[in-house]
Amino acid sequence: MRLFLCGGECEQQKPNVYKKLDEVIDNNKPILYIPLAMNPRNYSYDGCFDFIKEELANVNVPNIELVKSFEELESKNFDDYSVLYFDDGNEFRLLDGLKKTECFKKLSDYIDRDGVVFGFGAGSEVLGKSINTCTHSTTNEVDLKDLDGLDKINGFALLNHYIESDNMHLLTTSRYEKILVLPDEDTIYIDDGKYEVIGTKPFYIFDDRDFSVYNQKISRLNKFQGLKTPRELMDFMDQNVAYGWIDLDGGMYLNNLSNLEGNYKTKSISNTLNFGVGTCIEQAQLAKSFFDANGFENKLFCSRVQNQEDKNSMHCFVLFKNNNIWYHFEHSDRKRKGIHPYTSVDDALNDIVEDKNSEIIEIPDIPANFTFKEFNRFVDSCNRKGNVK
Repeated sequence: MRLFLCGGECEQQKPNVYKKLDEVIDNNKPILYIPLAMNPRNYSYDGCFDFIKEELANVNVPNIELVKSFEELESKNFDDYSVLYFDDGNEFRLLDGLKKTECFKKLSDYIDRDGVVFGFGAGSEVLGKSINTCTHSTTNEVDLKDLDGLDKINGFALLNHYIESDNMHLLTTSRYEKILVLPDEDTIYIDDGKYEVIGTKPFYIFDDRDFSVYNQKISRLNKFQGLKTPRELMDFMDQNVAYGWIDLDGGMYLNNLSNLEGNYKTKSISNTLNFGVGTCIEQAQLAKSFFDANGFENKLFCSRVQNQEDKNSMHCFVLFKNNNIWYHFEHSDRKRKGIHPYTSVDDALNDIVEDKNSEIIEIPDIPANFTFKEFNRFVDSCNRKGNVK
């Protein structure tokens, strides 16, 4: 999967964006230009084609081809092209046309075969989980009912051309799905789950009626050290820590664990706060650090499913005690996110771990700089709570 998600007008970043495009494509194949999100009654496809040929003049390909209808797009063999370039326009119109033809399935299969797609504005929003993100700002001119997108952005819906007045709609919509939000000038290139930001403006992740900011320097550590209550910690993590991980080269993976084996090491508290992302491992470590610093009795656990080939099937979480009541503090698991009271530790463990074949192991801490295999061996060395009955 290789996707370019362009947030909008990118005059300043254009040379960097198209340089990256030139680096990753097969330069022996042409580009297929697809302006079908635009209504031909309002825009000349030939005029748009003339513009894009000039726009992509420095991308080294034999030529650029234009399609003028979804039927023509359907007839194309996508593998004959170095990249499919979807231009901006109306998200509803584009998604409707893809779904009324075989283009939707063909495009999904092409992406899964590691095909390259460049989406500009609306052209990339259809790649997300849905286009509910744009219902407040774009006219549904085709009366499209099914707003589900291709869902190729690691479970994110996408909004481009971000402005601050979008916030109310995004906060409401984020109750149901995570949203990646890009302003003009920012482009994100995704290669097999790894996110590379081309641009200098901040981008955002909206989730569960809150949002976090990325691609700008934020002093998260000072804020973290000033927190006093579990609710303050939850609000802080909502606004500063997204689910994901950083590879050994500093590459960011958001909302996915692709390529974790061999490319991951557990992070220190300062590194987690510096990048603003963490798996359940780092997020549990962050929570325990807070409870330790603020005098809350707490316990750190790792649950793992036994006898499965999927070595990523584990979850780390924290229980803490306040006023003689035990609570489960959960941030990384979206379905269980919150601060949940229990009558006892055993009551909590039996409820939290749904797979009754799991083992639950209490661990004293989470050391930094461990590979995933090393962390598993560390968990093995700790005292086990035993299987959930």
